[in-house]
Formats: sequence, structure tokens, C-alpha cells
Amino acid sequence: MIPDLKKDILEIFVQMGYVIGIPDIIMKIYAIVWMEQKPVSQGDIQDALKALHISLGKTVISVTLKEMVQIGAIDKIKDSSQRTNLYAANSSLIKIYQLSVSKILGPAELRMNRFAEKYNDTELGKKLIKEVNALHTFLKYLLNQNDSKWLI
Repeated sequence: MIPDLKKDILEIFVQMGYVIGIPDIIMKIYAIVWMEQKPVSQGDIQDALKALHISLGKTVISVTLKEMVQIGAIDKIKDSSQRTNLYAANSSLIKIYQLSVSKILGPAELRMNRFAEKYNDTELGKKLIKEVNALHTFLKYLLNQNDSKWLI
């Protein structure tokens, strides 16, 4: 694949992550895994990043891969013929967004509940509570959508 194309794809992934608050390290690594046709090793990821003039240490990549496996963004594949773990994308970008929103929605709702307890008797407080509750309802709707419905 053309290096400029890969770099541009990686940048688009980073910008999409920025919109929802997904750290760019996660999106860079996810983009590398997503672009590959076969499962990749940590070394493959590091080499691909290096080829794109992006320097991330082995520890950072390792910790990020572990987190991505935990949230379900990628699969860790054990290959008995190799000593190293392999990784493959198992989610669409919509699923990554859903995972990210689900991680931030719970704490956001808790903060809003505390705010409501304190300011529910004021006009300005009621106005904010109404707006934020509408946003949370919308985000919950997005979380419950099947990502295949959006694919063309």
C-alpha cells in the first residue's frame, strides 16, 4: 500500500478519535491494525509506525494493545507457530465510537445527577439538566444501534 495513503488514513483515524475523545495513540495503533489484511504483531505495528515517521516505544504500544483488547476493539490471536501474539481488528469504527461513548457516559451521568441534586431548583440549572439529559438520551440511542445498519 502507498505510504502516503496509509499516513492519510492514519490521520483521518486520529481526527475521528479526537472528535469523541479517543486518545490518538489508540487510534494510530487501531488504524495500523485495521489497514492490514492479516493479523499483525506488536513488532509489525512498531515497524509500520516507524515507516510513517511516528515513534512510539514498545511499552506504550504493548499497554495500548492490552487496553484495546480489553475494550474489545481488537482481538489477540495466539499462534502456536509463532512466539509472539498477533492482533486483528474485530470492530468497525462505529463500534469503536460506541465503546468510547459507553466508557464516558456513565461517569457523565453521575456528574449530572450530582449537579441536578444541587441546582435543580434554579432556572439555569433546569435548563442545563434538560439539555444534558437530551444529549445523554441521544448518546444511549447511538450506543444501541447495530453498526451493520449504517454500512452501505
